[in-house]
Amino acid sequence: REMTRLSRTRPGGPLLAAGGGLGNRPREMLSWCHPFSRLSSCGERPTRLLRWSEELLHALAPGAAAAGVRVDSLLVQVYAAGGSLLPHTDADLSWGLGVSLGAEAVFECLPRGDGAVPQ
Repeated sequence: REMTRLSRTRPGGPLLAAGGGLGNRPREMLSWCHPFSRLSSCGERPTRLLRWSEELLHALAPGAAAAGVRVDSLLVQVYAAGGSLLPHTDADLSWGLGVSLGAEAVFECLPRGDGAVPQ
């Protein structure tokens, strides 16, 4: 509910109300200090989502908690059935957390970018 509520604060209204198909690639539902552009599409800080994400990251990756990693950005994407994100390399990011809600998702991470088996 929080993501839907925050998406209504987007300039121009919520993404999902715009109509039209999503296609095969993800569409941004909302962002806060986008990991690359540092721009935000929601009109208020998503405090509850940031706190939840940080608690989840620290529970799953204790090294992040020990290093004092704070979750300070958020990107929520919507995928159509069968949609996917093209393989890519994220640069200039230290920690990341991917969460799939409502459907099964496969996330492959090649930490060294050397083509090794995903971890």
